Amino acid sequence: MRKSVIITYLAFFVSLVILLGIGFNFYTRLLRYNYSITWIERTHEVLQELKNLENYFKEMESSQRGFLLTNDSLFIKPFEERLSAVRGSFSRLLELTSENPAQQKKLKDLSYIIARRIDILEESTALHKLDRTLFEKRLRAGRETMQECEAILKDIEQEEKRLLVTRRKIKDSYGSASSNYSVVIFTFSFVVFIITFLLIIRELSRRFRYQRELELKITELNQANAELEQITFAASHDLQEPLRKILTFSDMLKVKYKDELPAETQRLVERLQFSATRMHELVEDLMNFTQLVGQKEESQRVSLKEVVEEVQHELKDIFTAKDVKLSIDLRLPDITGYRSQLNLLFHSLLDNAVKFSKENVPPAIFILTQQATAEEMKEKFKIRYDSQHYIKIIVRDNGIGFDNEFAGRMFNLFQRLHSQQSAYTGKGIGLTIVKRIMTNHLGFVSAHGKVNEGAEFVLYFPVSESA
Repeated sequence: MRKSVIITYLAFFVSLVILLGIGFNFYTRLLRYNYSITWIERTHEVLQELKNLENYFKEMESSQRGFLLTNDSLFIKPFEERLSAVRGSFSRLLELTSENPAQQKKLKDLSYIIARRIDILEESTALHKLDRTLFEKRLRAGRETMQECEAILKDIEQEEKRLLVTRRKIKDSYGSASSNYSVVIFTFSFVVFIITFLLIIRELSRRFRYQRELELKITELNQANAELEQITFAASHDLQEPLRKILTFSDMLKVKYKDELPAETQRLVERLQFSATRMHELVEDLMNFTQLVGQKEESQRVSLKEVVEEVQHELKDIFTAKDVKLSIDLRLPDITGYRSQLNLLFHSLLDNAVKFSKENVPPAIFILTQQATAEEMKEKFKIRYDSQHYIKIIVRDNGIGFDNEFAGRMFNLFQRLHSQQSAYTGKGIGLTIVKRIMTNHLGFVSAHGKVNEGAEFVLYFPVSESA
């Protein structure tokens, strides 16, 4: 991953953390701002309820005074209504100040005074005709009690006004802070948006540039492939013609002047024929390889068992001559692939097994089927996912084998482990064709061997779950 991409990701992560932090702080302050407004409203309600309570007392006294002056019972009903209102107002005050212990204590003291004041009012109403002296005493006591009540109400009111000032300051501080945080969040978000926009534009420009370069490379590659295909086709046909003439003329020379040519000359003609024949086979193999690179065959469902049996039939004469024992696993699966290529693949592997067999030992070839594990694919081919399943087709023989040190090199073009003068006449292209065919099937191939103990080629084909 490029350093610039890592820095971009890191910058976005840091920006996101900062933005979340600012947003959380803003949200917390906004909650506190709303709480402060709620407390201010509650303070106003307490102040209003204090005035209501004081007014209810005054109306009770007015109703009592009207009754005492007129002896009219009509004044008793408003007195009782205001008495109920006083009790309701006091309960409301207790509820509104439930979270303020100091105010609750004052209201508790006030409740005793209110109860005494109500008792005095009721007693005064009953005594104004019975005992004038006691009536006047109760009136004086009532006035004193009302003064105490007014003093406590005044104290509670002053405390609420003090709280109101404090809570307004808190609200104003949170309000201004919220505004500042809104500006900060907007500014930061805008800056992040601009930076993100510029990065996206830069990345898109880079991608468009890469895409144009890639399209040019693809065009050049297609042109090069087309030219290579034309050159290969022309070269193979142009090479085949002189090779055929060399073989024809050498045969004519060998037959026509058989009795006249010295033995040394006949050996030179035979070597000439051998080289021409080998050149002919190399050209054909190169043609096959070129066709594999630019393959245009449609993929289809192919039975590997049928393909192996077809190849076995094609090599019947060689197998009979060498007394080859071929063991085919009946569990060979069906895969999606190119039938002609798969035929060529197994043809190359089986022909290779026969070609590099031990002298005076009948070749034994085994074709086995196993399930490949995700750990195996990761270890051998560095595949880091297990969503694709693979099946192994193992081609094992009892031939001369090879040193496992050369296992990776033997799939290279024209790479031979034996010299041309040895008894094993490989051309060094068969395994290259095998690897190319596996690449065309999105698969892999590996080789394992021991000198004089045989060789093993493992084909890894991708398969679906249902296969």
